[in-house]
Amino acid sequence: MIFDTILLTGCSSNIAASISQIARPEGVTRHVIGCDCRDDHAFARSLDCFEIMPRAEEPDYFDRLVEILRRHDVDAVVPLSDMELRQFLRGGFLDRIDGRRVIAPNALSVRVGLDKLETNRMLVRHGLLAPWTRIAGRQAPLELPCILKPRFGRGGQGVVVVHDVERYSDVGEDHIWQELVLPENEEYTCCVYVAADGEHRSIAFRRAMEEGITSVAEVVEIQAVRS
Repeated sequence: MIFDTILLTGCSSNIAASISQIARPEGVTRHVIGCDCRDDHAFARSLDCFEIMPRAEEPDYFDRLVEILRRHDVDAVVPLSDMELRQFLRGGFLDRIDGRRVIAPNALSVRVGLDKLETNRMLVRHGLLAPWTRIAGRQAPLELPCILKPRFGRGGQGVVVVHDVERYSDVGEDHIWQELVLPENEEYTCCVYVAADGEHRSIAFRRAMEEGITSVAEVVEIQAVRS
């Protein structure tokens, strides 16, 4: 075993369920506990222990988190929600908190990955194909129809297809205009893991989405991604 006990924060997500199903059989940990600001989800019952937490933006979030870490003698923390990752970054806790390991992306990945505009700019800087992206409230879209989406957020929540810009004249710089890429049934997520020694692995899913959440995912082979 690598860890005796790990804590999954923001554990109402399907990501938490997947980690829990993999971690114990693969010998990563003996015990999986979780915490979230809500307990009305089925996954809470499958954990060794579940704790209610304040929302990540609340001032007592980290006090409550440290209390849970000490009570359950947690070895490692895995923050899973966007807001929690943002708060861990701001607090300087992406590596360790209360002397316990934090398993999370590095600071650059969090800063860029949680910001759709910076993600787009990063792709362009590295010569990768990316849809055109403009800052709402400051720049006009390059063409219509296009997509309007929150600059910060998760999944497909808050995404609308825009045919008439005048209807959204009050939208500020916390939103972006983005190229509408079709067809709608060709939604993909490509995940890449790179180890410290340079080993890398990738997997690509064709997804069907419902209200910003993956309802169906099919593993597909995309050579352009693997190469």
